[in-house]
Amino acid sequence: MQSNIKQSIFVVTGMHRSGTSFSASLLQSAGLDVGQRLIGPRKDNVKGFFESLDFVEFHEMVL
Repeated sequence: MQSNIKQSIFVVTGMHRSGTSFSASLLQSAGLDVGQRLIGPRKDNVKGFFESLDFVEFHEMVL
């Protein structure tokens, strides 16, 4: 049985403190799956970053 569900990748990118966490949180509230392992809250962003730890770790490894 073949599924007719179409999947897409959505990337939120921008400079720090430019609203990317806010944008990602809005997308998550609208139903977008932003992942399970996310960067948690810190003093400068108490609601969290909505950024995938897996993706961050990959970037650090590559760079």
